[in-house]
Formats: sequence, C-alpha cells, structure tokens
Amino acid sequence: MKQISMATVSKDKNGNPVIRQETSLDGFLKAVGTPHDKAWSEPVWAVQIQGRRKYGPGLDKYAFYLGKTFSHCGVDAFQLLKAQMESGDF
Repeated sequence: MKQISMATVSKDKNGNPVIRQETSLDGFLKAVGTPHDKAWSEPVWAVQIQGRRKYGPGLDKYAFYLGKTFSHCGVDAFQLLKAQMESGDF
C-alpha cells in the first residue's frame, strides 16, 4: 500500500466541526493492535457500498465500546478500490 489518508470529523464543545488528520497507518495500527485493559469493540451496521466497477464510496454506522461500556457512535466513510496486488505491494 503506497499511501493512506485517514481523518476523524467531530464537533467541539461549541458545536463547531473539527477535522483531525491521522498522520500514519503505523500509528493507527499500533493503537488498535496494542493490548488494552478493556476489549475494544466496534459493531457496524447499515453498510452501503455504492461502487459498481473498480472503485466507489462506502458508508456504515458504528458504535464503539470499551469493554461493555458504550463510548461513542458515528458513521464510517471509506473508498474502495478493486486492484490486482503483486507480492510485496502490501
């Protein structure tokens, strides 16, 4: 994978939109791949894939739990690309 872009959109205490760019895939993988005191769970539903050819947008709704305690919920938006990968591309 040559390049990845991730961002989180939320609201501040005054209700203004805030966009936080994630700086690296490595940081994200470290955060989700490191053991935690409580299990992280993110069930998804209402998945919509709109691409019909080699690429297209997708959406889903999610809820995030720390152990059995609800933390937050939202919508994931992502782009899908159908591509032939060669050994060493990932």
